[in-house]
Amino acid sequence: MLTMIGLAAERANVDPAHILIAGLSSGGAMAALLAYLHPEQFAKVVVHSGLAPFSANSIPNALAAMRDGPTLDMPALTRQYWRTHQLPPPPLLIIQGDADITISPAKADALLDLWANLNQAESPAPLVRAESNTPETELNRAFRPTRLHAQESRNTVAEQVNIVGLAHT
Repeated sequence: MLTMIGLAAERANVDPAHILIAGLSSGGAMAALLAYLHPEQFAKVVVHSGLAPFSANSIPNALAAMRDGPTLDMPALTRQYWRTHQLPPPPLLIIQGDADITISPAKADALLDLWANLNQAESPAPLVRAESNTPETELNRAFRPTRLHAQESRNTVAEQVNIVGLAHT
């Protein structure tokens, strides 16, 4: 996968420092996993209705995680990440519908929590959590963004946008 991304970037003459990986559903799970395993390769990651890395290791486990939300060992995943990498993960955008019956909206919370843990593990400064509600308009559904940013730099490390009434589409 990384070779394919590298070749595509080279052919398109894209600066490797500006590569964003994104995916929907199982593609979102793959995007999150690639960003976790190879943070140096990606400037940002976008996950739409996808599971957090290591949420499942088999099809039955994946179906259970999609339905009930994953059970993650956050401390173990955080230790594993920092034993392998010397840089924080790329900024993350999570998009999740609150009417998604294919993948539990709880999985978006787990992914946000994992990114928070990964970013706070090596930083003494706490993350600031900002939440808001945006009402429905004639053109847009209501949504609830939650942003985590570094207190001192104000750089966003993760943002989760829950879209009211959105199913798994």
